[in-house]
Amino acid sequence: MMRPLVGLFLLWLIPFVAHAQEPFVLKDGDRVVFLGNGVIEQEHAFGHLETRLTRRWPQANVTFRNMGWGGDTVQGLARTGGFRQPDGMDRLLNEIKQAKPTVIFVGYGLNESFAGEKGLASFIRDYRKLLEQIDPVKARLILLSPTWHEDLGRPLPDPSQHNKDLEKYAEAIYQIASERKAPYVDLLQPLREAKGRTKAVLTTNGIQLNDRGYAAMASAIEHGLGVDPTPWELEFGPQGASPTGFAIKQTMPIDGGWKITFEDEIVRAPGEVLRMKWNNAKDGAYYIEFDGKTAITVPASKLANGMPLEGPIALAEGEKLRQAIVKKGELFYRRWRPFNDHSRHWSFIGGDFKLYDDEIAALEKTIAELRVPRERTIEIKPAKGGER
Repeated sequence: MMRPLVGLFLLWLIPFVAHAQEPFVLKDGDRVVFLGNGVIEQEHAFGHLETRLTRRWPQANVTFRNMGWGGDTVQGLARTGGFRQPDGMDRLLNEIKQAKPTVIFVGYGLNESFAGEKGLASFIRDYRKLLEQIDPVKARLILLSPTWHEDLGRPLPDPSQHNKDLEKYAEAIYQIASERKAPYVDLLQPLREAKGRTKAVLTTNGIQLNDRGYAAMASAIEHGLGVDPTPWELEFGPQGASPTGFAIKQTMPIDGGWKITFEDEIVRAPGEVLRMKWNNAKDGAYYIEFDGKTAITVPASKLANGMPLEGPIALAEGEKLRQAIVKKGELFYRRWRPFNDHSRHWSFIGGDFKLYDDEIAALEKTIAELRVPRERTIEIKPAKGGER
């Protein structure tokens, strides 16, 4: 057994080893499957991970299918039989073959971790067996650690011991990834850090992620794969505007402010932060508008010190993309796991599939349009009535 100090050292090292890998790339024609437990399954209702991966390669035609299953383990125990599908591991393997993925994100370990150290050896054995059974599809695998158990206070259980167990399961997955020379992404430490930075609640019950939690997870996976976008930053000074992460098409002085036409490197996703600094802003308050809509009103002192721009108006393009992805994910979920999926209903369930497939195809065309950055405007102009 690994001695505690060695184990702690390796856990500290994991995120940095993962970042040292070759940058991850999704290529035209790739078919991505998200495989795992309930944390993976419910990502389809939020769409943050798929949004970030979709916008990262806007010219690549990539399809995503979420095949996570609540309560599932590396043994496929939660997967029930369905429309012409067996149950358990046979269903998991059969549906993966049908999806013909070229990339699979594998997210297990959270449910198994409740068995503690006693269950670790069987988890490692079954995880290896799962990957061996997936190997024939010849997909590129990305192994994800389980997520962190958030402490929401009493009367909910104290998660301290469970988080220690989660670290052991994460280390086991890391070791398997190392053996296979497969990308590994740690989610434990990034979610801890996200909680520390924002103090916001990231889960509904300590385990199941909420919207903020999924945004943090998506960011952690993006970072762990080494594909962080260039940060969006805009600085004004006596010499004009200096952009980072986007291209300025036109700069036009307006009464006491500026209007800038720009095009982003990539669509900015919900959960990201845009930063602005105006070194020589005059006293008073300013409207900051995106595409003619007021995003925020701020005092000059904040602009002079540099400030973040968040919210639905600043990140409107990314939110449109995310909403289309969520709608597509829900349609696929209902097509893949139809309501009342019992053998006596199969005579008409199969007939519905084309309807779902047509709607999904139409949404994927919309997604292809929305993932490409378009020309936008930002205006900074004096607010009426002075500082607010």
